[in-house]
Amino acid sequence: MSYYRTVVEIWSDYPGTGVELEDLARAATCGDAICTRQESIEMEISECPEMEFFGYADGLECPDCRCGTLEEVGDELRCTGECGNTTSLVAS
Repeated sequence: MSYYRTVVEIWSDYPGTGVELEDLARAATCGDAICTRQESIEMEISECPEMEFFGYADGLECPDCRCGTLEEVGDELRCTGECGNTTSLVAS
């Protein structure tokens, strides 16, 4: 399963850490800040352990039984452990 990692670089005359993303984008759009980079990279979810927040991923520990790993089989993930649960990769 692929996801896109998007990197946006915005330069401003104030620190962006305390500002909402929408405010930074608005500033770049109206000229109060400058967007110097916008790049998207397609990546397989199994290449990015930090992508666990999207749910299940090939090679991760099964969240149900905690004794098996998830394996991508066709359009689903299947637990290799005792529960054998499957999860569809196709959005419903």
